[in-house]
Amino acid sequence: MHLKLIVLTVFLVVIASAMSMPANERRAIRRACRRVRARNNRILSNPNLTHAQKQERIAYVRQWRFDCTKFVLCGAHPGQDFLMSCPAGLGWNRSFNTCDFPSNLPECPGH
Repeated sequence: MHLKLIVLTVFLVVIASAMSMPANERRAIRRACRRVRARNNRILSNPNLTHAQKQERIAYVRQWRFDCTKFVLCGAHPGQDFLMSCPAGLGWNRSFNTCDFPSNLPECPGH
């Protein structure tokens, strides 16, 4: 019972935070994730790549605009896309698709 309550609470928090975001931000996230999914579909349909090469190139994350502390987590299907923040003091490392220390982020000076 407690697990169901926790899952429901997390779901409601995610929905509430998504709804509090301005409509233009939600549209921008959808557009960014459409591009990510289109790129992934091109990779998956390439017959010249092995399965391992395809998995290596697929990404479901993308840095959010010019804010190095945020990234978009794109789900496999529309409607599963979320704007996420790195923990305090970290920024998004595009090379490794993970939050990282500022010293490892040359593309984000001043962060």
